Amino acid sequence: MDLFRNKGHKLDEFEIWSAGDSPRNVALSVNGGKASGKSRVSEELPELYTAQRAIDGDYDSRYYADGPELTIELAEPTWIDKVAFSSARVGGAPEHTKYLFVAEYRIEVSLDGESWTEVAHGRDRLPVPKKYANPNRDVKPKFISHLHYRRIQLGKTKEETLTEQNLRAEITRLNEQLDRIEPLPTAFLGSRLPEDAQGPFRIFIGGSPQRQGYEVAPASPSTLDQVTPGYRLEGETDESKRRLTLAEWITHRDNPLTPRVLANRIWQYHFGTGIVDTPNDLATWAVDRRTPSCWIFWQAS
Repeated sequence: MDLFRNKGHKLDEFEIWSAGDSPRNVALSVNGGKASGKSRVSEELPELYTAQRAIDGDYDSRYYADGPELTIELAEPTWIDKVAFSSARVGGAPEHTKYLFVAEYRIEVSLDGESWTEVAHGRDRLPVPKKYANPNRDVKPKFISHLHYRRIQLGKTKEETLTEQNLRAEITRLNEQLDRIEPLPTAFLGSRLPEDAQGPFRIFIGGSPQRQGYEVAPASPSTLDQVTPGYRLEGETDESKRRLTLAEWITHRDNPLTPRVLANRIWQYHFGTGIVDTPNDLATWAVDRRTPSCWIFWQAS
């Protein structure tokens, strides 16, 4: 599958359905499928965004691409009836970047991995007329809409297309040279200033202070409001008050997170690895699907 230089696409599943009276998804890893393609890298969870996520049968996981191609190798040659892929099969807001659908693509097949034949493409699909803004940022979208992109493609001359192809090839060559350069060590250095603690406060996109999103107020996660008394403070609330309120919320007797985190830490220090083996991240991705979630709940009770 060639996604036309779209390096930032995300897929929850890529399905290849066999023909016949009993069709099955032969792309699934449990059916012998193997997926490969460049992906975003997570240092803490190396398998988090890999191409295998596109064929694991789990619509809640996603393949975060870092290249334009996704290759799926089947266990054996198979007659194919249909191919289906999605970015938000189980829901999700279209304006959120992780749910954006792949609009420009082509699908090719091969028996030997050398000679490829195009069997489907996205050129006859209606273009998406709007480029959604990222809800985490109060800035306009950086890139053009799909409709605008289609109009540009239709207006290009052969000479302009050839020039663009040559320029992209040169950019690729230069980027490959840059990738071979050993990166210099980097670190965040900062100082704590009283005025910085006065706000306003903004979301850090991806946890990076260099990528600031929309403004927020000091508050507890609303997902726990039904089991733990929540709080929300004004943005100008004194720092000492904010810290005290947060500490009281963390240590509240009805807060279900604190004992579970502590139980996982104790397990880690005693046995070497926690029930959740990423003690700094007890989110969905961190939990080993083979580990019953009730273990950590029972340990914390």
